[in-house]
Amino acid sequence: LFYGGTPAAYHLGILNLDSGRASIELIHSLKMMEGQDNSRIFKISGFDNEDQLKAQVKEKAMDIGIVIPEDYSGKLAGKAAENNLAPAQISFYWLC
Repeated sequence: LFYGGTPAAYHLGILNLDSGRASIELIHSLKMMEGQDNSRIFKISGFDNEDQLKAQVKEKAMDIGIVIPEDYSGKLAGKAAENNLAPAQISFYWLC
């Protein structure tokens, strides 16, 4: 993913606005991701609002910020049922 040398754990901030199962599964998958040395890739922190998350990324307290929108699980369920809904999208924030 972001590997380029020695193993590192990235600080990942998540704002989950969705109350469905898909967002919970996504967060669980991120928590369980392991690198080549079997260590966790992400250290995850939850956030209550987007401004706070963006500020932490800007201040470099978080390496990456993710916002899961409130319709994320519903859109994935619609895609699975083959409804022609817009794709489920997640917002990412990081400093280059």
